[in-house]
Amino acid sequence: MRLQRILPFLVVAFFGCATTEDISYLHHRINKLEERVAKTDRRVSETVTEAQKEVGSEVQKVRTDLASLDADIRALKEQVRTLQASLEENWELLRKLSKRLEELEQKKVAKEEKPEETPPPSAVLPPPTAPALAPIPSPPAPEGEKEEYQQAYETFRNGDYSRAMALFQDFLKKYPKSKLADNAQYWIGECYYMRGEYEKAILEYEKVIQLYPRADKVPSALLKQGFAFLQLGDKVDAKLIFKKVVKDYPTTPQAEIARKKLRALP
Repeated sequence: MRLQRILPFLVVAFFGCATTEDISYLHHRINKLEERVAKTDRRVSETVTEAQKEVGSEVQKVRTDLASLDADIRALKEQVRTLQASLEENWELLRKLSKRLEELEQKKVAKEEKPEETPPPSAVLPPPTAPALAPIPSPPAPEGEKEEYQQAYETFRNGDYSRAMALFQDFLKKYPKSKLADNAQYWIGECYYMRGEYEKAILEYEKVIQLYPRADKVPSALLKQGFAFLQLGDKVDAKLIFKKVVKDYPTTPQAEIARKKLRALP
């Protein structure tokens, strides 16, 4: 130590006047000072070590937190990308369907403006053999309404689609707020479908979807739109419709039928 190196000089400096006891006391004081310095060095070293451990622990904790936040951010970004892709797909679907329905509306107007020629009996096509969907149980309605609705429905079941259509249309005029209104509108679409007028059927099914968006008949109307597009040879729009049925109404019987059709389509 430094104090030990200067000890000979101190001894020489004080030799003439210092006693042996003084020198011993001086050695004792020097040893005590050295012990205090050593203890101070140890305490400083221990304090630094503890501080380093604490800092290291905090740094590790910050790194762990940052890694967790980074993972959360990546997960959120992935969710945003998925939602954005789904939204874009839905917008594209709506755009295509809106365009297709607009084309059908224009064709319907053009046909209504042009007198239809009655084909010879031999040219009349037989009605499609595809069965109509089974009706979903209707909510309670007043007796008068139910009787008129049932009459129209029985007429449909008997195969008189023109008469049934007129009855369902009269029903809607008389009872526009009826709880059976969505059913009546659906069966008007079915009448057109069974007569082979698929474009008109699509437009009537669309009225169910637009006028009664929360009604039980909406999944059936969507599904039958898909079938009507298939009858028109439009597999692209048919597949879009079937996918919408599966996506929007996944647990319904109509969704199961749509899945089967999607698997069967190329």
